[in-house]
Amino acid sequence: MSLLNRNWLSQPPHDYELKQYKLFDAIQHLKRMIDNGEIHSALEEVEERLLYLYKFYNNKTKLEDDLKILKGINLDTMSLDYEYPKDLGDMSKMYEMCEFAIEEFESLFKLIRTTWRSQSKRINITEIPERRPTRESGYVFIFKKDSDEDILIYQYTPIISNTDWKTMEMTKITSLEKKEGVLSTYIQSIDNNEKLRFWRIDHDLNADNFEKGLLHIIRYNLFYKIVVS
Repeated sequence: MSLLNRNWLSQPPHDYELKQYKLFDAIQHLKRMIDNGEIHSALEEVEERLLYLYKFYNNKTKLEDDLKILKGINLDTMSLDYEYPKDLGDMSKMYEMCEFAIEEFESLFKLIRTTWRSQSKRINITEIPERRPTRESGYVFIFKKDSDEDILIYQYTPIISNTDWKTMEMTKITSLEKKEGVLSTYIQSIDNNEKLRFWRIDHDLNADNFEKGLLHIIRYNLFYKIVVS
């Protein structure tokens, strides 16, 4: 769910104090998402907002044309007459707000990048039982270090791109009780397992909101591990 309407900056009411309040509210909400482990969801929202703001700022002329209201036909010049909405105010304020919003979201993007890198370093990836140079589907076994939490098992889709990690999907298959021998038994039960790759992931991170955060950092790391191996 978007925290700000796509056209929040240009749509009425043109109350820039209110728009600034909405912006600050969205920024604080996104920071809470990061603190709660929803780093991937926060990243998607920030990227979407920044793309919109960059496009908005770089299309000033088109925007002004879109906001004009048709008054009628000028009989002297035989051309259409337009006016801006009376509540629009000074257009420069809109662009100032846009610049301010870009700075706020870019700052938030840097925070997400720093947090992502910090968590990424605490994820260890090991291939089991041996290296298999294939980019077809495989299985991922996720372990939480120093914890009795179940082993999470995901299956990933074949690698179709060398650059876009988001094209590799990971789907949860099941979970296993963490005890000796359970992993090897599970691998042996998989049909045609000699054609697949198996990866063990160890981490010591907070796994709250796993599907909205940590899973995607693991997916990112694993993608590049497979691409270069």
